[in-house]
Amino acid sequence: MISFDSTTRRFFVYPYLITAGCIIGFLAQILVMNHGVFCYTLDDAYIHLALSENIIHGHYGINPGECSSPSSSILWPFLLAPWALTPFHLYYPRRLVNRILIV
Repeated sequence: MISFDSTTRRFFVYPYLITAGCIIGFLAQILVMNHGVFCYTLDDAYIHLALSENIIHGHYGINPGECSSPSSSILWPFLLAPWALTPFHLYYPRRLVNRILIV
């Protein structure tokens, strides 16, 4: 059994605490700057989420009535679509689908 003295434990624990603090600080700063709303940039994440919402309503495209192929991935919006009408649509499904596809 390996035993660590307090100096060695601090060497292993402090980087994790500093990283967690930075992540929490960045998230807090983002929420303050966006008035408490976590949002995506106008890039692929937004396009996939908007497209998955439209797929649920029977339309494949960003603008209603305009057929297009806006997504860089064909399958991803369809995997997000089942959650499009839930309040978790913006936060949870992509993490869940990512974890399922990793396995």
